[in-house]
Amino acid sequence: MGRAREQFAGFLRGVAEEAAGHGVTVVLEPLRPAETNLLNTVAESGAFLREHDTGPARLLADLYHMREQGESMDALADDLLAHVHVAGVGRGAPAADAGDIEPFLRALRQAGFAGDCSIECNWKDFAAEARGALDHMHTVARAAGWGEST
Repeated sequence: MGRAREQFAGFLRGVAEEAAGHGVTVVLEPLRPAETNLLNTVAESGAFLREHDTGPARLLADLYHMREQGESMDALADDLLAHVHVAGVGRGAPAADAGDIEPFLRALRQAGFAGDCSIECNWKDFAAEARGALDHMHTVARAAGWGEST
């Protein structure tokens, strides 16, 4: 796997440098083992970015994949973190049954995260679910210490 990691690091560096020249940040998203065998956790991916010369590439944390891996929220305290994804239970829209969203957002707040957050889920009916998901995210974000301006 060492050669694959070196090749991936070189590719990531080239893409990240080209993108940066256009004002775009490339982020590395660790995925669960069912989707890749290369980088599966936020902690492992952060270490990978530090150990290899990946240029301006940054890190993405996806709550769904962290859940699947049983990864600690402590992994969110990484200064390379530039973007996060949230989803509800079973990759559904964020809702009250996903009790780990608030701790996820709280850990980000405590770590000084200043990047972006997006909902990445399997919408059953976007028009019907989007408002409720957004309202839920606002509620848990406030409970996690994020104000209206953050």
